[in-house]
Amino acid sequence: MMQKKKGEECNLLPIAEDYFNAMFGEIGEMKGLILDSETSGIISIIYTQSKLYKHDVYLIQKIEDVH
Repeated sequence: MMQKKKGEECNLLPIAEDYFNAMFGEIGEMKGLILDSETSGIISIIYTQSKLYKHDVYLIQKIEDVH
């Protein structure tokens, strides 16, 4: 197990961004996201609306709002 050095932080945001970039890259057409509140929070930290548009994501909906 790797030990953290004193003062070293573990930043998971680049890892999450790489994961979502790979997922967005698998589909070459327009996309819509249906997200739970936790994932919605993660996406909002990583991506701006314009960054999502660059990945052809045009619809973002919370799963709680879907009937």
